[in-house]
Amino acid sequence: MSARVGVEGSRSPASVSIIVPVFNEVSTIDALQDQFDRIDFAGNQCEVIFVDGGSTDGTQDRVRTPYRIIDQEGCGRGGALNTGARAAEGEVLFFLHCDSVLPEGHFAKSARFYRVRASGRSVSASAS
Repeated sequence: MSARVGVEGSRSPASVSIIVPVFNEVSTIDALQDQFDRIDFAGNQCEVIFVDGGSTDGTQDRVRTPYRIIDQEGCGRGGALNTGARAAEGEVLFFLHCDSVLPEGHFAKSARFYRVRASGRSVSASAS
């Protein structure tokens, strides 16, 4: 079962899947989950999937509800990304590293970008 949390100004929320391959990430996984806990997805439905490549340091035990963990041994980072993508239910996929530091408002802005792009309207990028 995947966790769904609520993206801002959205008339029809996009669904977002965040996929994070992990391998022996016990020193960084709590900080990333803390960042996810603070994100305002502004109405978009979101799931977070960690794909573990055979950690032996207790990484899997650190994944908290509502986040999801999938076992993937022996296929490397590319295999983990593919496994996560296949398991994802979102319309938009984000791939992150476990030591990622997320900028304020990133997911809400990105989801709006993809929603506009999917509608066929023109899209322009802005630094704000």
